Formats: sequence, structure tokens, C-alpha cells
Amino acid sequence: MAKTASRRLSSMIQDVLDITRTEMDRAEAIAEAFDPNVLLEELVTSFRYTAELRQLELHFDDKLTLTSILQDKKRIERIVANLIDNAIKYTNAGFVELSVSNTKVVDGRCDIHLIRG
Repeated sequence: MAKTASRRLSSMIQDVLDITRTEMDRAEAIAEAFDPNVLLEELVTSFRYTAELRQLELHFDDKLTLTSILQDKKRIERIVANLIDNAIKYTNAGFVELSVSNTKVVDGRCDIHLIRG
């Protein structure tokens, strides 16, 4: 049952990402320099109360060594907020952890993982 729910959640997240990508492709990207650590910490803080209401712990495992990136801040904020929100909604007990790292940078990308447990 847990595997089925996990697969369904993964599929739903992928659907949301596909929709988000389609919508974002239509909008013009606005690149700006910002600190991704600050943005992600603010997002986790903003969702902490929602997690507590569902009796979940929300953790942030920040392994980014970047202090500034040049990207569309609003798009990144929307995508990560959507991922955190969905992880909280579809986790029944335990915790949700946002884990980010740029130790495996490929084509200027970093890893973002949401872990549920």
C-alpha cells in the first residue's frame, strides 16, 4: 500500500512539474542574481506551520556552497514551493526533508530532493 501511494505521489509530482514547465515555457524568464540558500530557507520556514498542522516535521538539509546564482527566482520559488506543498499534503506521518546540493553539478544544475519518511 505504501509503495502504491508513493508511486502515485511521484506520478502526481511529475504531472505537476510537466504542467509547470509548460506554463513556464510560455512566460519570459527573468534572470536575477540571488542567494539560493536564503530563498530555500524562507520557503521551508513558510511551510513549517503547515507541516506542524499535519503533525509532520519539516527539515532542510542545505549542502549548497553557492552564495549567488543567476536564474529566474520566481520560477524556482514556485517549483520548490509546489514540491514542498505536495510532499506535505501526501505524507501521512513522520517528516518531509528538502535536501539540496551542488556537489554533482552537471550543466550548471544542482540536485534538489524531497524525502518523506
